[in-house]
Amino acid sequence: MNLIQQLQKKPKPTLSHVESFEDFTAIMDGEGQDYSNLRLEYDRTKVPSGGAEVCGTTAQMLIRASTMKEAAGRHFHAKVRQSLGLEATDEKILRAAKLAGRGRDSLSSFQNDDDDEEEEEEEGEETVENLLKSAAFKMKKTIKKGCKEYPDHYGAIGLAVERYLATPEQIKENFQEYSMKLHPDKCGIAGADEEGKEAIEQRYKAVAIAYEVLSDDKRRREYDSVDAPKHDLPTSIKPGKTWFTTFIPAFQKLERWSDVKGGHVICEDEDAPYEDVKKMYVSWTKFKSWREFPHDQENDLESANDRYHRRQMQKENETKRKEKKKEESVKLRAFFDAAENLDPRVIKEKERKAAEREAKKAEKSGNGGKGGGSKAENEAAAAAAKAAEEAAAQDAKAAAAAAKKKKEAEKKEMQKTRKAVRAIRDGAEGAPDEFDLDQLMLKLDISGVKGLLDECSGKSAAESGAILKAAVEKGA
Repeated sequence: MNLIQQLQKKPKPTLSHVESFEDFTAIMDGEGQDYSNLRLEYDRTKVPSGGAEVCGTTAQMLIRASTMKEAAGRHFHAKVRQSLGLEATDEKILRAAKLAGRGRDSLSSFQNDDDDEEEEEEEGEETVENLLKSAAFKMKKTIKKGCKEYPDHYGAIGLAVERYLATPEQIKENFQEYSMKLHPDKCGIAGADEEGKEAIEQRYKAVAIAYEVLSDDKRRREYDSVDAPKHDLPTSIKPGKTWFTTFIPAFQKLERWSDVKGGHVICEDEDAPYEDVKKMYVSWTKFKSWREFPHDQENDLESANDRYHRRQMQKENETKRKEKKKEESVKLRAFFDAAENLDPRVIKEKERKAAEREAKKAEKSGNGGKGGGSKAENEAAAAAAKAAEEAAAQDAKAAAAAAKKKKEAEKKEMQKTRKAVRAIRDGAEGAPDEFDLDQLMLKLDISGVKGLLDECSGKSAAESGAILKAAVEKGA
């Protein structure tokens, strides 16, 4: 017999007196009962501080069928105190007092815990709304590249200001914090309509996806490459601009893509010595970019039929990206050359060196010069020496071409002769293995292979086989 059946057989207790918790349960299970006369008595010696007002008044029993909480607990005290006017019931007043930093007095110590939780939830909702309106969560438009879309992952995780400068520690901390604050259960998804539920879930998913992308080095490099604002690599100076206002900002923007530890030198001083300027251009010759270049016509890997098809699509995508990276390398080379050639400090140094050369030439062409003879004779001698040097270079080039041509001819003749020997071996009787014969011919030069071919020519199959076998054994 279960507990319900036992209570059904047991006589119902009266409403004026409750002897035990079982009696109280039996009263709650009754139908059509009137609880207006039910009273609870208190032992005044056990009343906690702040409950004197409750005990001093006969309070009506409040029963909530939806809960199994003890009726004389803190919830009961709070309801009674509110009904007696001893405690404020306006949630706005309570929240204002809490935000103002007021401490609880003895009377408010019995405030309903459910009200506290509701206040915290409402405050959390207000905090989330204000949070999503802040600059840290300002979202950029989704970027589309061919079949791929790149939503704003930094804005989703609260790093819209830092963006590519955000450290892995910041990304992890933001994910841990906002995955809790933006959790659907804490954002009121239970009471939202269908459109609101969808927005809350998408917002939470965006945080998880952002962390998944930004915590992976390879995927973050690709995203940062697409997320970066466009900037040109100038190769000329526009009217009204100077070299410093044109090229220095371009160098500074280019620095973010550098994969070189320690960065590069950017000399912004107009009066800097040439040695410092030279160090700048030497450092940029080592520039290596980590930037990725997703192509607009890349294959969608999700549409692959199987893993082999997927690998083929990946190879095609990588080839397209390499082509774009080559194009970028050409632009970088043109940018570096233009920057150096148009740099006023470099131009000034070139002019100084040119003046020194002219001064030396003028000194040599004078009467006290060490060159001897007139200027015309010196120029003629220099021209003759240059012509002789060019003729020697042409002769060396022609000799190299002839040697290369001869070597190629010998190579073709060797291949033809080896092929003929292999043909004899295929038709011979008792011939050695093909591998052993090839190893022998690799050791012989062209004359040796030809001699072996001549020795087998005109012989029978048995004789040819014996000759080849003997040659292999001898060579081994």
